[in-house]
Amino acid sequence: IKMGGDPNTPDNNGYTPMYVAAQQGFADIVRELEKEGSNVNTLHKNGCTALYIAACYNRSEVVRELLQLGANVNTPREPSKSTPMFIAAQQGHLEVVRILEKNGADVNTPNQHGATPLFIAAQQGHLEIVRELFKMGANVHTTKENGVSAIYIAAQH
Repeated sequence: IKMGGDPNTPDNNGYTPMYVAAQQGFADIVRELEKEGSNVNTLHKNGCTALYIAACYNRSEVVRELLQLGANVNTPREPSKSTPMFIAAQQGHLEVVRILEKNGADVNTPNQHGATPLFIAAQQGHLEIVRELFKMGANVHTTKENGVSAIYIAAQH
């Protein structure tokens, strides 16, 4: 970058340095890349942003850094429409769920099949996250496209 390279240029797999730094948990590199002009909201070849991948890999420090740098907390992955909150709930990353919510993440945004973060957390058996999402105002009456509710799923687990 110091020699004129573009920090937004993807590698042969379609991933930018920002994406790789977020995935690996390098908050300091994320910060430096942004200073050099890297876009924190780039949608990568796999359809997700650096924030989404950081939430997926439980990189809480990177999640905080990206949000401070202006990452959109509710940008969904394409084409699944799952948000960083959804993937954090699915993976059982409680601290990341809390960070995202404190920064304005919508706890009720469904994915392409109508599943919400509460639904997926219940389905995965992440009881602490289910409790936390209740506290955050998650809608317990929302149903997936097949009519199944998060309460029904929670009762099964």
